[in-house]
Amino acid sequence: MKRNFNEDSRWIEYERYVQSQGFKIIKIVGDGNCLFRAISHQLRGSQKHHQFYRLLAINYIQENKEKFNNFLNDDDEFGGRLDLYIQKMSQDGEWGGHFEMFALSEALKIRICLFQETLNFITIGSFQENQSQTIYLAYNRSRRHYNSAIRNSLTPTQTLKKGLSGK
Repeated sequence: MKRNFNEDSRWIEYERYVQSQGFKIIKIVGDGNCLFRAISHQLRGSQKHHQFYRLLAINYIQENKEKFNNFLNDDDEFGGRLDLYIQKMSQDGEWGGHFEMFALSEALKIRICLFQETLNFITIGSFQENQSQTIYLAYNRSRRHYNSAIRNSLTPTQTLKKGLSGK
């Protein structure tokens, strides 16, 4: 897929935003496993453990159906059936999203902070004592792609305050 000028300038603005928050984007392979690869990079320093994180997310969703059932619609491609969603997401190369991030946040007791291309910053998971770690991902909405984001010089507290206050 070829980018046009508007996509290029938006991407440059996005990268500058992430950098201004004290982070550097680490490019992740775009093979449909990017969410799981980015999480693997954050937690293990390598993308190669992506299947482990996919399976962990799927197992968590399957074991905690009550947390996910109400978020599927009868008119979606799964007919509102979580078992069909789980079956599809179990396949290598299927794109993960909020379901899987929430599941991994809960299963691993971590917070996932997500830089979005819209220059917004969201956190999945709460700031509870039992959550031992925060990881950072960068999401490119126009490409539907996740990258890893690593901290440069600012501490997480400085980064979050700077990012949320807009200063």
